[in-house]
Amino acid sequence: MRKRLQEGVFHVYNISNYRTTIFLKPEDNIRFLECINNSAITHNTKILEFCLMPNHFHLQVESCSLSEFMRRALMDFSRYYNKSYQIHGKQFTKPFESAPKRNLNFIIENCFYILNNPVVAGICSKPNQYQWNSFSFHHNGKTDLSKHILVDTSALDMCYKDEKSLLSAIADYKMPVVDHRFTRDSTNPRITNPELISIIGKILDGRSIYDLDKTSIKKLILFLNQYTNATFKQIAMNVHEEYSFVRKVCGTDFSKYQISKDMTF
Repeated sequence: MRKRLQEGVFHVYNISNYRTTIFLKPEDNIRFLECINNSAITHNTKILEFCLMPNHFHLQVESCSLSEFMRRALMDFSRYYNKSYQIHGKQFTKPFESAPKRNLNFIIENCFYILNNPVVAGICSKPNQYQWNSFSFHHNGKTDLSKHILVDTSALDMCYKDEKSLLSAIADYKMPVVDHRFTRDSTNPRITNPELISIIGKILDGRSIYDLDKTSIKKLILFLNQYTNATFKQIAMNVHEEYSFVRKVCGTDFSKYQISKDMTF
């Protein structure tokens, strides 16, 4: 097994067991943020961005002991959750997933991705309309969430002078789709996340990805695997499913679901 990197800037994410809604009430979101914040203080970690979705979360952090930071945060949240709902066990499928971001361009692009998650999912039309992400922390914004978590927004704030320019940059991140990328051809360059997000947005046509039933999710995964050059990891991140689940679905016989370029979901 490959050893997880511990020091640097990371995109950290995880999904709930059985992909069910885990943040059932505002108190759950707040307690999760508090658990993240308390562990960050203990383990010398900066929170750069966050987004809590109904059944998963995204963080961008700068840490020197990533595993210890996340272990403490998730353990504390699990204690709270099990006591609140009188249940037992873990709330998330794995300890967590992480991807290092090695330069400023990758860091900024991933900030856009995290902040834009609820827009892609069809929950809102702009990232500043979503209550449970870190957009409101930018440019010394006043937010009630600052009582529960400290966020270092300096990376984006240095590049974008105000909320309007930041919103514009995030909107521009959703680049138009180039038709040739609908052909799965190794001679074509790998599809970018903005292009994949745009494809998914057109397919959903204003719906939330959470409106799709399990069969439709599988069809969407198979469609993206068949007609784009997206990796399994890209598909997993953008349809909010586990990497292992996407790999399993992509091993399915395509004829079972009648996947075609002009299909509807």
